[in-house]
Amino acid sequence: MKISLVVLAAGLGTRFQGDKVLADVGPDGEALLDYSLYDAFRCGATNAVLVIRQAQAATVRQHLDRIVGDRLPITLVFQDATPLPAGRVKPWGTGHATLVAGATVGGGCVVINGDDFYGRRAIAAAVQHLQATADRMPREHALIGFRLDQTAMSAVGGVSRAVLTVDEDGGFRDVTEIRDIVRGADGFRGRAEDGAERVLSGSELVSMNLWALHRDIFPGLEQAFRRFLADSPAADSEFLLAPGVREAVSLTSGRVRIIEGEGGGIGITWPQDGPAATIALQELAADGEYPTPLRQGFRALVRP
Repeated sequence: MKISLVVLAAGLGTRFQGDKVLADVGPDGEALLDYSLYDAFRCGATNAVLVIRQAQAATVRQHLDRIVGDRLPITLVFQDATPLPAGRVKPWGTGHATLVAGATVGGGCVVINGDDFYGRRAIAAAVQHLQATADRMPREHALIGFRLDQTAMSAVGGVSRAVLTVDEDGGFRDVTEIRDIVRGADGFRGRAEDGAERVLSGSELVSMNLWALHRDIFPGLEQAFRRFLADSPAADSEFLLAPGVREAVSLTSGRVRIIEGEGGGIGITWPQDGPAATIALQELAADGEYPTPLRQGFRALVRP
């Protein structure tokens, strides 16, 4: 089965105060997306699609040339090729970014954030789900969920997480966005969209936007995006992937299965998070999980 890795990397990095997708947090200047690329190709992905802004193109290509080289098929597509209305600066959101990648996707795709670290086991679970359900009807997509207490927290500020609601059959029902999450002595505290405080135990499953989507999700996702635009969204509204997939699946007899993943414990939200991420990646390299420098591992990969 042809499986594409779709990397959502067009965000503005407002809290990070820069392009954190290319932040050099690895032992030899690698970015978190490099580890996801390496893991995905090792797990069976046949190509990668990076969804970026046009202004990022030169620096992204330079970075990929230095770390990945030219042995692997990677395509750049531009989310901001879709015109924005007057007064809007930020992209349309993760659902739209995934939709932009649709034309380059083969049989299915693993969708990730470019500024998150997932680890090989989690990405392998997404790839294996696509392979195992390639011929299954009704169509079954998947969302890899992570325990909140296993995801990366920040020592300098809060992080945002999408808490999952799972139905009785282990399927995806909904997400609730909780912002400004910090770890305390009695668990985790954050803020719901209405501003109310939320107390979390840490055992909640959250989405870090790691999806296994079959190719036929895209017509429904396109329809959901057109409906979003028809509703005259506010200037800062975003077409997010979770509600987009939920609506797309509702148009068919498909479902989204929730798979609990391992990993997700490295991330960068604020500029000061970089050193801790570097230490964690150095420890993984010392344990033999990744070669150092990572570009040597890429050179050893066989082109799909």
